[in-house]
Formats: sequence, C-alpha cells, structure tokens
Amino acid sequence: MARNQIIIKPTKKSSAKVTKTRKKYDTAASKRQLRSFAIDIYKVLKQVHPKGSISSQAIGVMNSFVDDLFERVAVEAAHLARYRKKTEITDEDIQLAIRLLLPPGLAKNVTFEASRAVTSYRKLE
Repeated sequence: MARNQIIIKPTKKSSAKVTKTRKKYDTAASKRQLRSFAIDIYKVLKQVHPKGSISSQAIGVMNSFVDDLFERVAVEAAHLARYRKKTEITDEDIQLAIRLLLPPGLAKNVTFEASRAVTSYRKLE
C-alpha cells in the first residue's frame, strides 16, 4: 500500500473498495511566492527610456543582479552589526555597507536617495 493513499473500507451497503490519493504538495508553505523585481525594472526603464523595451531574458538577468546586490548589502550590514555587537541592523550599518561595496560616486548617490526616501516615508506616518 502506498504511503499517500487513503483506503476506505466497504460498508454493508457497498462492496466496492475506494482509494483516494492525496496531493503531495497541497500546503501553503509549498506555494511560496518568488520575489521578483520585474515590475520595478520595467517602471525604471519606462522612466529613463519611454519608448524602450526589454526582453524577458534581460529582465531575468537584471532580477538576478538586484537580488545579488541586496544579498551582498544585507550580508555586509550583518557583519558590521556583529562587529558592533548589536543584534539589529541599523540604517547606519546599511549605509556603511553600501559605501564599502559600491564605487564612491555611486555610493554617495545611493545613500542620498535612500535617506530622502526614508524621510518622505517617515512624513507619511
């Protein structure tokens, strides 16, 4: 008898044996959503080049690039928090991680835009 089968024994009224198989992956945990930056990449493209287009392969490459960059910043910020013997990653840790990972001109622009975004978010609260 297979492990994922339910066998219902026949009653006096019916003499047929009914077997039912369960779906292996029917839980919410297995239906995990994959995060994708495809919509955001497309929006930025339309802001920079309104008539431009991008292939799905290029979207995949850009998505991998953004995932990798976020992971590198998160790991570096976690290391910096650990050096300071703190359990939380602060915005200072993230800014310092960005300064360590990116070239100086790009890092300066990123930290400026990030602080501006945080300021506008805090005004909404």
